[in-house]
Amino acid sequence: MSCASSLDDDDDRLLFKEQQMTDEFVEKIISIKHNQRSITSFEIYFPQYQSTISLQRLGDILRRNTRVKTLVIKNYSQIEQRMAALMGGLQYNQYIQTLNLRGFNLREQTQYIAPFISKNPKLVDLNLSGCNIRQSGIILLSNAIMDRSKDSICKVNLSENGLGSIGVEVLISAVVKCNQLKELYLDDNEIGTKGCNSLANLLKRNGSKLETLSLYDNSIDNEGAIVLSRSLKKNSTLKCLGLRGNKKITMPGWLSILKLVCDTSSIHSIKASNHTLDNIGMFRSNDDSRHLRVVASLGADYANLLRSCLEMNSESNKVNVIRRKIIWAHAREDLNIGRCSIQREAMPLVLSYFGDDDNASLIQYDHPPLSPAMVDTIRLESVYNILLARPDLVGKAAPDPDDTFYICFVVVGLLLSIVFSSSFVQSKLDWFV
Repeated sequence: MSCASSLDDDDDRLLFKEQQMTDEFVEKIISIKHNQRSITSFEIYFPQYQSTISLQRLGDILRRNTRVKTLVIKNYSQIEQRMAALMGGLQYNQYIQTLNLRGFNLREQTQYIAPFISKNPKLVDLNLSGCNIRQSGIILLSNAIMDRSKDSICKVNLSENGLGSIGVEVLISAVVKCNQLKELYLDDNEIGTKGCNSLANLLKRNGSKLETLSLYDNSIDNEGAIVLSRSLKKNSTLKCLGLRGNKKITMPGWLSILKLVCDTSSIHSIKASNHTLDNIGMFRSNDDSRHLRVVASLGADYANLLRSCLEMNSESNKVNVIRRKIIWAHAREDLNIGRCSIQREAMPLVLSYFGDDDNASLIQYDHPPLSPAMVDTIRLESVYNILLARPDLVGKAAPDPDDTFYICFVVVGLLLSIVFSSSFVQSKLDWFV
């Protein structure tokens, strides 16, 4: 208990005003002291150098408060040198859910934050981005996370802390035990390929609830991108893998991401692709120029397919997602649906996906969209390729492409698709999903 613990309100006002805090700010501290129900968020910032006694007193007041759920601490002075004074009382608070020290230069002061992290059973959101933690501090922080008696942490932001691959490896050994963790931000930490190997262990963990992993500006190269892609093959929770700013990723790396979300080598491989990941930190808006590096690496066609697959993955109905990817693969001639084991009676409905005017948009994945004439050409080729592989549908052997029956096959296919598209129920398409 601090030596200022018995001060009355007037004494507290005098103490804090001597530190050149505004009257409004001082009155808020008094309200927090009295546990006022309406104050659930408290943002502290110190305009100048603070005395040890004022920091001890503030920590003591926060120690006893049960209403504040969000605490933000900013500083424009040398307060970090006296973090121990503030944390002496604050470390015993059991009710704060969000601690935000963004930009607060902890230097060697991480040891004073660690007890609060390990002892607070309700901590959900921890933001220590830009706090100069470095590899020495991450050991203390990771130990504090592992020492927690209750698993409540959902969000951790440790961006811009110079962790490097070793620091990330230490951190992952701790957060891998955080079963509630949904968001992890590690931007600008120079983690490189070695760091990706550590993160792969987190992404492959059974029962992981992680939905966002942000890795902007981390010197990740093709090898690192491939490692991350492979680790997500069976992951069904991660929605966002932020890779913006990793300029070392070129065609092999981006191809691995594309293959992850849409492996068009077969229908089975498409079904086994990742249908959850929908954000890589690019392609989120039509005027977003940050994807141009991906376009330059992959080419416009592959880049468009990657973009569209990510957009499709955001749809909740994964049956539709898989079906759309199969349609795209056939329209691109990456595979031929006609060579798959499809029930004969289901084929007219399959043909309708390409032949019916109402379904013309199904094959479109380009940005900007292809012209109607080009779409119609792709539709006709798609129908023909199916019929060429399945001559049993029209009762004649497969023709040579130069044969005069070519046009007849196309017309028959279109007629079949239009006439029969409404005649068969969804259960006929079990092969398709």
